[in-house]
Amino acid sequence: LAWNSFILFFTVMSVGMAPFPVNLVFGLFTLPFWGAGLSMVGMILFILFGTIHLSLDRSQIALVYEILGLRFHRPKPSLRQHISRISLIPRHFGKDSDGDRVEIKPKLEIWAGSKVYPVAADGLLTEPELEWLADELSRWLRMPITRNLPNPPERPSMGG
Repeated sequence: LAWNSFILFFTVMSVGMAPFPVNLVFGLFTLPFWGAGLSMVGMILFILFGTIHLSLDRSQIALVYEILGLRFHRPKPSLRQHISRISLIPRHFGKDSDGDRVEIKPKLEIWAGSKVYPVAADGLLTEPELEWLADELSRWLRMPITRNLPNPPERPSMGG
């Protein structure tokens, strides 16, 4: 709310107060900031009113994001026979952009060609629940589980 209010104020002031050719430049300058603000509003609306549906049946796999009656397929549905991998990535630790150690939540992914269908991303399921689900999918799809273990963090050498 604060971000969009500031951008609205800045846009109205700069476009309304500047002379003709300059106000167009100011107006165009604010477009990326409007994009960021509307993206934040979209994320908040999705958290409050959105749902994610992963469907996997005998013919296809589909991931649908729905918000306020609007449906988006991300990625597009794939045929079931194109499913090539069930990937289980355990909880592990990595480094953020500042070099600080951060926890990376476990996740399960279903791959169909180059398309990735995440299952319960963002830590919605526990690691044992993901293990159980991966086993069930593995049996149903008759496909082994790929367990992606991240590379261990590098240790500083102790020698000189």
